Amino acid sequence: MAVNLGGLVSVPLLLVKVDELCPGKGALVMIPAGVVTALLSPWSGRLAGRVGTPPLVFSGLGLMGLFSLFLSSFTGGSSVVFAGAGILGLSMGFMLVMTTIIGAAASELPSEQVGVGLGILQGPSSSGRYRARGVRRTRVRQAAGRR
Repeated sequence: MAVNLGGLVSVPLLLVKVDELCPGKGALVMIPAGVVTALLSPWSGRLAGRVGTPPLVFSGLGLMGLFSLFLSSFTGGSSVVFAGAGILGLSMGFMLVMTTIIGAAASELPSEQVGVGLGILQGPSSSGRYRARGVRRTRVRQAAGRR
């Protein structure tokens, strides 16, 4: 989870801050993650039923490692294409791991407990959003001379 969220945060920041791209172009690299999530989740869930959990988890971890190396080697410059391809592969690996693990956990739990802990995946996203709003609000107030 940290690899995927870290990639989705740090790669656009790298493009905007270091490579001096406009924020709109830097944000373009996050689009492949949303597309992969929408398309790959149902497919990987069905595939996990046929192939089994360990092969998909190890394949996903391998993809995440490979595309993390790709991102560290080729991301930079004024093109978002390599960064987008890296985020695409990173998200593919993440979805293979997470969807498969969630399906395996759900199959082991009693039916009344299935779905209870899936909010954990949304927690860091929401928490980060609220913290960013608080930091932004504090900086604006400090810039205006208020505390």
